[in-house]
Amino acid sequence: MSKQIIGLHLLAWLVAGLILVVSLFSAAKFGSDKNLTASGLTWYWHQPILPDHIAYPILMVVDKVALTTTKGTSARVHMQVNYGHRRLQAAIALVEKKKPGLGLTALTKAQKYLNQAAIDALKPDATLADKKLVILAIENQDQQIRKLQLNFEELDLTVMNQLGRDAEMLEEKLINSFK
Repeated sequence: MSKQIIGLHLLAWLVAGLILVVSLFSAAKFGSDKNLTASGLTWYWHQPILPDHIAYPILMVVDKVALTTTKGTSARVHMQVNYGHRRLQAAIALVEKKKPGLGLTALTKAQKYLNQAAIDALKPDATLADKKLVILAIENQDQQIRKLQLNFEELDLTVMNQLGRDAEMLEEKLINSFK
């Protein structure tokens, strides 16, 4: 490839990056009233990226790619438990930011990750350590959800209770698999 073609490729990437940055900045309002925007997404620095951040969809794509390319049951279980924990922490932070709707969405995603980790931990090639890790993660999440329940309305509590029942069933299956 000639230097001129390489230069054009670099220029194209720079322009594409500039367009992305400009669109991100124009889509979010800085310092608006209560950090609200029309899309519900905001832009902030020096904090973990939460579901209300404009760049959160990028993080979700990266997580999805990492999970789908992970080989081995143990590695997948550990990654799913980690993702579940991160989503739980995001939910707690969103509730503290007075965004219980987004917090419930994050809790739902956290539970889905733990449910999938439990299903994977029930596979024949899963280790005892994998099963114990998922059980501890489910118990931790259940404790955190109980603390958060005061911040939600009745309809949201119905969803949260169903998530808890699903987790209990999977936890019971994991415990029974020890026998």
